[in-house]
Amino acid sequence: MKRLLLVKATTFTLFFNLNLTFSTHAQHVPETAAASLVGAQTLTLLSDVVASVTNFQARTDGKEVRLTWATPPRVRLSHFVLERSQDGLQYDPVMEVRCQDKPQAGATYQTTDRHPWAGRSYYRLRIVQPSASSSFSRPVTAYVALQDLTLSPNPWSGCQPLTIRASLPETPFWISFHDLHGRHVCTIALQDAQVIVPREHFTPGLYHYRIYSSLEVLGQGKWKVE
Repeated sequence: MKRLLLVKATTFTLFFNLNLTFSTHAQHVPETAAASLVGAQTLTLLSDVVASVTNFQARTDGKEVRLTWATPPRVRLSHFVLERSQDGLQYDPVMEVRCQDKPQAGATYQTTDRHPWAGRSYYRLRIVQPSASSSFSRPVTAYVALQDLTLSPNPWSGCQPLTIRASLPETPFWISFHDLHGRHVCTIALQDAQVIVPREHFTPGLYHYRIYSSLEVLGQGKWKVE
């Protein structure tokens, strides 16, 4: 009976030691391999982007945004897709730019967004390889002041809808009105160019208006009610 107990105790000790050895070994090998793999993939991705496009810039020129970039020698690409975003997260395509045919000497590119959004916009390039695989450049920003913002009629008699003319992104915007003492009168969501203004909120006089989004104020001015 004593011999049987001794054998059982010895077996349990060996099983426990083996489990501990395998567990300790497993904690080190996969972590190192995963970290090396992720690091290599990240470096490859960044190297591809840096090697494909250099000096990507955006510059506001009146009502337009001019974008320039370059490619180094011996880089063969298919085309670029210029993309634009208001929040830097969700991008939409603006135009496609074909690559030049002589990659040996490198190339410079320039294009213009002739209908930019008012306020701050983010631009990036989708860089398309001949194999159809693609990567993205770093984003750049441009700010376009809200020019030629008009509210009509001004003065307003209360009988017509208010028409707002401005180049606004397709995101939620509002117009708010305050009297000359700074008191809030009303706020209206801008869903299209014509806005129905509640006449009962206004008495004859001057008012300040402000057009804004959740990100920034895009325009403001004075509006007269008769």
